Formats: sequence, C-alpha cells, structure tokens
Amino acid sequence: SRRASFASSPTEVLMPLSRRNRIPLPFTRGFGSSVAATTRSIPADWTALVAGYVVPAALAGLALRSGRHTGDARTVLGAYVVITGFVCLGLGVRLAFHPGAMALQDAPVGDGELWSYSGAWMLYGAALMGVGIGRADRPLRLAALAIIGLVAGKVFLVDMADLAGLWRVLSFLGLGLALIGLGAVYRRFVIIAPPAPPGPPPAPPG
Repeated sequence: SRRASFASSPTEVLMPLSRRNRIPLPFTRGFGSSVAATTRSIPADWTALVAGYVVPAALAGLALRSGRHTGDARTVLGAYVVITGFVCLGLGVRLAFHPGAMALQDAPVGDGELWSYSGAWMLYGAALMGVGIGRADRPLRLAALAIIGLVAGKVFLVDMADLAGLWRVLSFLGLGLALIGLGAVYRRFVIIAPPAPPGPPPAPPG
C-alpha cells in the first residue's frame, strides 16, 4: 500500500514544532487530527509532502501572525515559510509528473516538467510580491524579487539549454510577460515618483 504510515499519527511530526513555537499541545493534537482526517485518502508521497512541508510552514505562519516574535526570530520564521513554500512547490511538481519516483535516476526530467518548475515558482514569486505590496512588507517584497530572479536565471541558464521547440518559446514568453507585468505593478504601487522641482521664483513687480 502507498498510504502514508504516519497519516494516522501526525502529532509525532507536530509535537517538536509545538515546543519550538510555543503552541499549546492540545491545539497541536487537534490540528494533527484534522490533518489526518483530510489526508487519509491521499497517496503516501503527497501525505509526506503535506506533513513535512505544508503543516510546518502553516505552524510557522501562525507563529508569525501571533505577533509574539520580533527581530531575528521573526526574520528566521519568515525566511523558513518562504523557503519551505518554494521547496514544496518544486517537490509538488515532481510528484505530479512522477508519482512515486522522486529520484532523478528513476525518472528523468522532461520538457513539460522542466517548464512547470519555472511556471510554478514564477507564480509563487508573483503571489509573494502581491502580499508584500498589500501589507507594505519590504522583506517579503525582497524575497519575492529574489525568487523571480532565480526563475529568470533558471530560464536563461537551464531552460534555454534543455528545452526545445514550443516549450522553449513558452518559457521565454512566460518570463517576459511576467516580468513586464510585475514591473508595471511594482512601479505603480511601490516606487514613488520624486516630487516635481519647484518652478522659478516669480519676477519682481516692475
């Protein structure tokens, strides 16, 4: 059976996180039971992805929203959530194309999969940018720019070399449209135009 062996007891995964984030254990157990109930019919690989990445990121997000963490602790939690989401998306794309064959030697990366990584990560960066703009969160906007920069680098260094035909065209077209759109949004809502210089002083009366 490909069911997750820990789907019936996710508290084993959540208890260490509850101690680190000071989340009451009864709440953690209840949350774990909800995860078990909703993931009981999900294949093992997807359940592992949810339990190993989505749930910890959600707990870290709750810790951020509680407002109890400031300074370096808040920075570390925010970085953890962003990085976990990035990795989780990549693993999700891999699972979608090759269920049960996560190792690269078991199933090579095809053109569609390679393009999907760029698309998923670009959408993720755009979503983070939108949230960062809406909340006036400069660190989140910088994280979004870093992710978008990574995607742009992947398109030029990896996609250009490995994709062929229509997939290469779609990769560059999607990147170009995304950068144009995000640039327009960034200029509209983030970059403030400098004030116009004052005009010449009025001439003295004759």
